Amino acid sequence: MGKAAAVVTIIQIIINQMMMIKKNLRTVVKTRMMVKTTIQKILQMILLQINNSKSLHLSFLLPLILGKLDIDPTQLQTNFSNYAYGVFLLGLIALLCFINVLFYITIHYLIQIRNYELKYPNLNKIINYYKKFNMVYIFIESLICFVCLTLIVFFSIVCLYTLN
Repeated sequence: MGKAAAVVTIIQIIINQMMMIKKNLRTVVKTRMMVKTTIQKILQMILLQINNSKSLHLSFLLPLILGKLDIDPTQLQTNFSNYAYGVFLLGLIALLCFINVLFYITIHYLIQIRNYELKYPNLNKIINYYKKFNMVYIFIESLICFVCLTLIVFFSIVCLYTLN
């Protein structure tokens, strides 16, 4: 009888534990649903603010600058104004690429100087990954800047020889 009573007691303890788990699971599910609805409401509010905001419509620097200047290239009537607009765009792209390269180099330099790999060893993989891709971005931005400046020089030479 002693073993049977012990087995019954163990079964009752297991049933009580299962009831506690079931109650806790209900609480977790309710909390999850509340968090989910709260996140959905916050996202809806953010999307509503973004849709109502005109300043977030142009979030990149080049379209923002072009939007503020309000230049319509379809209304340019002379070849010289078309050429000036093209040189302006190429120069603007080259300037923005140069600024990006400066920022990339500054960030890379700060990462090297501050030794973040030693300060935060658990972020070592991410920091090394960022440094590798930072160099790729520097190369791409430098290449774009070089191409834009080369095109400006080439089209200027073409313009000089065609106008004379």
